[in-house]
Order: sequence, then structure tokens, then C-alpha cells
Amino acid sequence: MKREDSINLAAAGLTAFIGLTVLIGWALGSMTLTAVIPGAISMKSNSAFCFVVSAICLRLAKRRSAWTKVCLGVGLLVIATIATLTLVEYLAGYDFGIDTLLFSDPTAVAAGFPAGRMAPITAVAFILISVSIGLSRLRHESATLAAHVTIIIVLFVAFQSFISYLIGVSNPFGSAYYTRMAIHTSIAFLSLSVGVLFLHPKRGVMGSLTSKTSAGRATRMMLIASLIVPFTVRMGALFGAEHGLFDQDFSQLLQVVGITGLMTVIVVLAGRQLLAAGALQNESLKTLRISEEKFKALVSASAQIQWSTDEAGNVIDDSSSWREFTGQSFDEWKGRGWLNAIHPDDRAAALAAWALATDTKTPYRAEYRLRTRKGEWRWTSARGVPLYNADGSIKIWVGMNEDIEDKKSALEDIKRSRLEAEKANRLKSAFLANMSHEIRTPLGAMIGFNDLLKEKRLEPGELSEYVETISRNGSQLTLLINDILDLSKIKAGEISLNYSLFRPEVLVNEVLSYMRSGADAKKVKVLLETSDDLPELIVSDPARIKQILVKTFGNALKFTESGHIRVYLTATSGPAPGLDIQISDTGIGIDLDAQKTLFETFVQADGSMTRKFGGTGLGLALARRLVRALGGDITLVRSSVGTGTTFKISIPSRPEKIRGRLESSDKPIAVAGESSVDLRGLRLLIVDDSKDNRELLSRYLSKRGAVTESAENGLVGVQKALSNSYDLILMDIQMPVMDGYAATQRLRSEGSVVPIIAITAHALDEVQERCEAVGCNDNLAKPIDFGVLVDKISRLAGHS
Repeated sequence: MKREDSINLAAAGLTAFIGLTVLIGWALGSMTLTAVIPGAISMKSNSAFCFVVSAICLRLAKRRSAWTKVCLGVGLLVIATIATLTLVEYLAGYDFGIDTLLFSDPTAVAAGFPAGRMAPITAVAFILISVSIGLSRLRHESATLAAHVTIIIVLFVAFQSFISYLIGVSNPFGSAYYTRMAIHTSIAFLSLSVGVLFLHPKRGVMGSLTSKTSAGRATRMMLIASLIVPFTVRMGALFGAEHGLFDQDFSQLLQVVGITGLMTVIVVLAGRQLLAAGALQNESLKTLRISEEKFKALVSASAQIQWSTDEAGNVIDDSSSWREFTGQSFDEWKGRGWLNAIHPDDRAAALAAWALATDTKTPYRAEYRLRTRKGEWRWTSARGVPLYNADGSIKIWVGMNEDIEDKKSALEDIKRSRLEAEKANRLKSAFLANMSHEIRTPLGAMIGFNDLLKEKRLEPGELSEYVETISRNGSQLTLLINDILDLSKIKAGEISLNYSLFRPEVLVNEVLSYMRSGADAKKVKVLLETSDDLPELIVSDPARIKQILVKTFGNALKFTESGHIRVYLTATSGPAPGLDIQISDTGIGIDLDAQKTLFETFVQADGSMTRKFGGTGLGLALARRLVRALGGDITLVRSSVGTGTTFKISIPSRPEKIRGRLESSDKPIAVAGESSVDLRGLRLLIVDDSKDNRELLSRYLSKRGAVTESAENGLVGVQKALSNSYDLILMDIQMPVMDGYAATQRLRSEGSVVPIIAITAHALDEVQERCEAVGCNDNLAKPIDFGVLVDKISRLAGHS
């Protein structure tokens, strides 16, 4: 419970206790209870009744319910009616019969006043009490001030009556018509007065009295002086006259001079306090004005949009920043016009946030889009705080809107990037798991069949079957690794393209011939059709086109269990007609969701596709990137689940890229490991740190008639090459002691012109370029294609 509520409760309790005690005394016929002090003046029953009702009204004064309002009004009306009728009885000499309505008074009052009737001053005090409590119900500052001034009059009368008892003065106001209050009547009025004052302890007179400023101290000084000084001087003068210390004339002179002199001193002292307070206030106002000017300058210099409204949210002041941002004039945005500048989709949320802030009296926070003077919508963050009246009600709202469009866009970009990164991580995780499977499957077969070859007894045909299985899985593993390397090179912009003039129909026939065995095994027909306008020759990279066709046709074959695959060739439009390849199948088709990510890296339609059909999800992604590297594109023409899919590959002819002679694709695709070239008469040096690789190369080349020698690192290789005569050197790049780069550079610096083929596990362009830079004549990536190796040896060694 707050301090003011505790004081209010104590005041009402004391007043009710006094009134009830007196009423009980009248009921029991006990004059002691009605007078409190034996022989003193008794409190009249009407007065006691009014005190009890006043105590109840004091407790109801701060309640706001409807029934409380009714009860309070009735109580105050009863008090005012009794007191008013009593005054009328005194003034008109008429008896309404209310004096003994509750109890009969056997006593008589001096000066001829009727028995049982409350004193005139008491009746006036009750009227003032009822007026003061009624005014306290109102929230206006002026009503509170009037209530306090009214109750202070009661406080003054009761206080002086109480003091007169203490010093033994029977007529403190010097009038024969004044009948002293009973002492407990004075105490009850004092209690009521304090209770009413603390209904609003921070407003009206109480606000000034409780202020800690110099003005507050001066007000307290003046109030105390007005209560004590005149009364003290007057009581002293009356006491001296009654006891014969001086005559009546001197008593009046003493009152005039004493009260005037002392009050003058008090006024001077209070004036000094007020002057000091005024000077301090002027200085504070000056400082405040400077602070306000600084604040306004800072706000004007900022990008904030300022506004202010009344408690209900109606704009009350103009704002140049709001007009500048929204383009609204003051007439357009005043009142509730500011809502018209908010995006229609955001208005409900903005109003809901405003209602919550006003109901809870907490700062206003909301985000919504505002229309700018250019007609665009920009996100803003609104912040507002309430300023309060003295009674705690909201006076005005002041706030700002900050343009957060750029921040919000940045956050959206970050969120989008995070989601894309999370998606990429999921795809990469799925790819790594799938890639692990795709690598381990052929590798496991190779290791397993290699272990079978170690058995001492093999059935007829097992040896060739095992070797064929190892070779087939090794080729599959090589293709997988090449796909990954090609994809890496395309991403890095390092893909090498070798443009030449070739016959597109012949090239496509070669690929289909190579792929037809797989289609025949599944009993899927392969149909090739050409248009009349198909160009006979185009300029592009035939090797990359073969790679694209293998990927795209292989994808169609993988997902087609029956029916056919149709390949249709036609010309592209343009000054130099290129090649359009349309591949249609009767496979399982692709649903709409999967079509969105069809050409993304590492993505297949769903996990079940990977489990059922295998693959890494690189095929179509690599094919599209290769086609685009050639200046064309691959697109999905149509697809529906259960009926099949059609892809279109468009490859432009680029005559400006041609160099060298016509490279016809009339010869079939070379098969790894096959070569009819005879190497007899050639002496070769094999430099490799791997004993197994040296042995493998030596055995294969020896079977082709070559004489081979080997060295385990680059240093030994250089020594042998400089001391012996060789027709060609096979140089591994990555070796201990001295690597292939350093060894080749050393041989060239010593004047050696022996052809050198670099053998490297890296197929990246920068590795090939570095090999050429140090003096290698050619290079070959591991795993070695022995057919290509023999052809390169024969060509470089000049052997025919």
C-alpha cells in the first residue's frame, strides 16, 4: 500500500472511531463518551453522524466503480443537507426538528443556542468538507487546487479551535456568536482535512507543499506562518486581557502590530526564497532552451522522421521531416491522416501496436511501410514514448520513424544467403555420401577381383573375366574422376576447348554406336533422324560435344526401361548454322518440383532416384556447363511423369575459333588400352617413385617391343639420362628428392633434347601449362590410357 493510501485510511479510521464513539455515548446516555473529557463540550449527535458518513466518503473518493459513485454522491448530499439546514435554522430562527432527530440532548448551550444543534462553525466546516471531497473526484488540476484551498480553511478553523483548548482561551475568534467546537470535533476535522489533502498528494497545494524546490520551501513557510502566527499573537493578546495583564485597547494594538510585524518578516524571508528560486528557474529555462535548440538541431540533421500526437493518436504538431519524407501536407496528415501514408497491408498491425501502447502506457514500437513523396514504399521502424500529466494520464506522444529499408533488405539478403548456404551444405553432404558410394563400388569390385586373381587355381575363362571386370570398373572410376575435374575446371573458368571443323552427323553416329550396346541390353530402340537443313560441317569442340552427348543420352537411357530414345538433328538459326540436338525418351519423366533443380550440381530428382538408378547427379549439370562454355545451352523442352522427357541441346558454329586443319571424326572412338603401334627399336627411360607404376609401364611397353630402363626419382633419372642415350623419357611429376619439374628443367639446362612425356595425377590446365613451361613435350594424366600413351610415344620418338 502506498504512503498516501495508508494516511488516507488512518484519517478515515480515526474520524469514524470518534463519530461512532460519540453515537454510542448518546445511545447509552454517557456524557463522558460524548464529551471525551469530563466537563468539556459534548459533540452533538448530528455532528457524530456526519463524521461517520464523511469517513466513509473519504474512503470512497478514489474508487471509480458506478456503485461507488452513487454511494459517494448520496453520502456527500446527506452531509451537505444536514449542515445547510442547520445554518438555515440559525439564520431564519426556524427549527426543522433535525437537531434531536437521532437523540435528545438534555443539556443547553451557552449564549442561548438550542440544545442538540451543532455549532454554526461546525456546520460550515461540514459543507466545506462535502465540497472538497466532491472536487477531489475531478481530475482537473484546477479542481484539485480548489479542493485543497477549501479543506485548508477547515484545517485552519479546527487547528485554532484545538489550540485554544490547550492554552485556555474560550473565544479565539473574539465573537459572541462563535461557539467553540468540542475538542474531539476539532480532532475529527483535523483528521478529515489531512485525509482529503492526501487524496492527491502530488497535485494542487500538496504538490507545492511537498516540492523540494526553493518555491516549495517558501510555500511551506508561508502556510505555517498563516496558521500559527496570527493565532499565536491573538491568543496571547486575549489571554493577557482576560487575566488583567493589560487592557482591551493594548490587546488590540498588540494583535495588529504583532501580526503585521511577524507576517512582514515571514513575507520578506519567503520573498528571498522565491527570488532565489526565480533566478534559478530562469537559469534552468535558459539551459533548457539551449538544450532544446541542440536537440532540435540534432534531430533535424538526422535522417529520423519526427512526429507528435495527443493521447488518442491525433497529430497535433507539424513536422517538416514527415512532410519531406511522405510528401503529405500538414492538413493531409494531421489528426488521423498519417494512416493514409502507411501501406494498406500494414495499417492493422500499426493500429494494434498503438492500441497496446496506449492501454498499457508503454513505449510504442512498430514496423511498417511508408509511401514516399516519389510514390515508392519503404520500410520504417516507428518508436514513440508518452509524456504524462501530473495525475499520471498521458499528455502527448512524441516519436520518430527510422528508414530501415536498406537494413531490412540486407537482412533479407543475409537470410536468403544463409538458406542457400544451408541448402548447398545439405546438397554437398548428400553428394559426398553418394560419391562415396559411387567410388567405393567400382573400387571394391577392382580390389575384390584382384584378390581372386591371386588364387592359384582358376577355372578356364575366369582370368579373362576377372581382368575384364577390373578394367570395366577402372574405366568407370576414371570417368567419374574426370567428370569431377571437368566440373572444377568449368567453375574456375579454366576449361580447355579445342575448336575444329567436323561433320556433326558423323560425330553423333559415333556416340550412338558406342552407346547402342547399353540400349540393346535394355531392349530400348535408338532412333536417329536428321532434317534437310542440317549443316554438313560446323566449327566447335568435337571432343566436348561427344562428352555432352554421352552425358545426356546416358541420362535418358538410365531412366528409360522400355520404348525408345529418339535423337533428332537440325540446324540452329543464325548467320553460321550450328547444331540442334533433340533427345526424346519414353522414360519415367520428371515431376514439376524436380524440374526446378534439374541442372543444379549434385542434385537428382529425389533420394529414391539415387537408390534405384545410381549416379552422382553430375551428368546434366556438367553437360549444361560444357554446352554453355561452347556458347550454347541445354534446356528441358517437356516432361511428364510416366510418359517421358525431351531435352534440346543447341550448339552454335563458331568459325572465328577455328585453327589448324580439318579434324574429321570419321575414325571410331578409341578404346582405352588398345593400340596397333609397334614400339620395337625404341629405348625408353621410366622415371617414377612408385615401383608398381614403373613395373606396369615397363611390362606394357616391353610387350610392344620397346626396351625400358627405370629410375626411382628425378635425381637418378637426370643422372641416367645424361649418361645414356634414350629415344624418350616418361617423367612422373610428383616425386621425392627431385620432382619431375626440376628434373626436366635440369635436363633442358644441360642441353638434352630427348622428348619427355610428363605423367601426372592432375588433369588441371595449370599443371599442363607448367609441364610445357619447364620443357616437357607432352603430358598424360593418370590413370594412363595405354592406347594414347603408345600413340604419343610413337609420334614424339619419330617412330613409324
